[in-house]
Amino acid sequence: MAFPVGYLHRVPLIINQFDVGSDLTDWTLIFDQNFNAVLTQVGGPLDADGLRPILANGADIRFSTDQAGTSEIAVDVRKAISNNNPSSGTLQIAVKIPFVSSNVNTQIWMWWGNSAAVKPLPTDTFGQYNAYDSGHFAVYDFGQVPGGVDSVLDRTQYQRHLTPNGGMGAGNVIQGQVGSAYSFDGVDDMLKSSMSLPRQAHTIEVLLKKDGTDNSLLIAQRGSSNFFQWFTRPDSSDQKSHYWNGSLSVDGTSNITNNIWRSVSVRHDGMSTVSFSLGQLINNVSQSLGSTSNEDIRIQYDNTTNYANGSLGELRFSDLKRSDDWIRINNKNQFNIAGFLTWGAIEDVGSPTVKNMFIGTTPVAKIYQGLTPVQKVYQGTNLIWEV
Repeated sequence: MAFPVGYLHRVPLIINQFDVGSDLTDWTLIFDQNFNAVLTQVGGPLDADGLRPILANGADIRFSTDQAGTSEIAVDVRKAISNNNPSSGTLQIAVKIPFVSSNVNTQIWMWWGNSAAVKPLPTDTFGQYNAYDSGHFAVYDFGQVPGGVDSVLDRTQYQRHLTPNGGMGAGNVIQGQVGSAYSFDGVDDMLKSSMSLPRQAHTIEVLLKKDGTDNSLLIAQRGSSNFFQWFTRPDSSDQKSHYWNGSLSVDGTSNITNNIWRSVSVRHDGMSTVSFSLGQLINNVSQSLGSTSNEDIRIQYDNTTNYANGSLGELRFSDLKRSDDWIRINNKNQFNIAGFLTWGAIEDVGSPTVKNMFIGTTPVAKIYQGLTPVQKVYQGTNLIWEV
């Protein structure tokens, strides 16, 4: 049966209109289990032996833009692990919202609780790849153990996976600002890709935690024919973000604080302007892209001698210049700024599942599952157990 038939639980998520500068289309919301207590509450979706657990790997998680569930939207369930102690569960989600309004609150619903559900294929209409708009050139959530060729997965349809270097492994995976992140040693840890960033306009957004002892961000495409390098300098230098176009450096204007997560971005309009952001636009500088290069992208290595340390979280490449409001709302989302995203209470919907309990071939009780109270056991007409 098609969604929403058979889905027994839902919870509303509301984006505050006053945190949206201008209307956005096909914008991707991300969140993890730390965003709201409704996700880790007893009897919630991450309570494995509770009243409303999700299926393994979140196979039954769906989203809609309406309470009735008639308008399903695409979701990338990056990680979903329930636990008998729900506060130890894990949930990492990306969901594409077709329209985010600056005039009224935008509301979506998360659904689960269908025991027969099968996780959509990545290529399905409401599956992983369609949780990102066509402008996303590559998206990395760093939720995989970096252990071999193409082991760091691109979440988009383009599948521009990354290959780690320097013996990176499970020890490099840490909790990030949202979901997972990687730590880098500044010695030989780095990620490499076979992709070349588009020559036209582009935007790079990343969650960064720098430690100040060295460059803490290096995203470079350079070689015998230089293209660009985006980097941050250490405390011994100016602690700012810089964009090098192959011959000249464009300098940011604000220091990046050590040892806290920051949302940083750089974008180029494809002609002459570079913009830096720390959640808010901090400057525009005139600068061309530089000479063409066919070199591959390197992350945390400048393709010559320098490696970067610190930690990186959600990393997104777009092959267009994202708007100021797009970058601002991503910052509000990633830092779960109070008032931006609120959650309602879990709603139980649909009809309960009824199963017989047998001794031998004789039915001795019925279990009702799906509505509150979620479980009742009868012997004959006598209620003998209720949860």
